[in-house]
Amino acid sequence: MAKLHFHYSTMNAGKSTLLLQAAHNYKERGMETFLLTAEFDNRAGAGIIASRIGISEPATLYNKESDLFQLTERRVQQSQFSCMLNGYPMSRSGSWFVLLMTLIYL
Repeated sequence: MAKLHFHYSTMNAGKSTLLLQAAHNYKERGMETFLLTAEFDNRAGAGIIASRIGISEPATLYNKESDLFQLTERRVQQSQFSCMLNGYPMSRSGSWFVLLMTLIYL
């Protein structure tokens, strides 16, 4: 059964660093991760999740018209992954429910 972990905090609290550390830990164990970031969040460049300490990873872009279930299903067909991490608050795109349903599906 999939789990949904929600981390929130003020700006400069290390949320992106925590996400990138989790992705690194999965990869270190030989497990794939599926990283997502909002299209409008291009502070580090389009499709990049970055931390102020200088680490970054490429991520799949989504926007308010994106079908996260379809994006996830397509990614599962390419290769199985162990963890799905989102680098931007999805509440701004109104897609929390879809993400939750996607995680349950996996």
